[in-house]
Amino acid sequence: MASVASGLTAELTARLSQVPGFRVTAGANALATADTSALPNPVAATPAAELVVDGTVRRERDRLRASVRILSVRTDSTAWAGVYEGSADSIFAFQSRIAEAASAALRGVRP
Repeated sequence: MASVASGLTAELTARLSQVPGFRVTAGANALATADTSALPNPVAATPAAELVVDGTVRRERDRLRASVRILSVRTDSTAWAGVYEGSADSIFAFQSRIAEAASAALRGVRP
């Protein structure tokens, strides 16, 4: 499961880096497979950021479900969220679909 989350992080980083006016920091990769459930507030854990991408990836047999959020540090609120389901047999398409949706959403979000 860690490889799916790591791949999704890489895909999100690549897509979000292409959004004009936003900069994706390398530090985002550090939490890709970390257990952040111990963090009381993922937004507070990254004080230098204006927006934080947070999420989970779960698997049941051959099905995947990812929940992704874009969080505003300034307002300590969710600026965008999505839940995506897909097949474990087509992980690349699953990751790409999520990254594209987050990228499109980010174009409408201003920190």
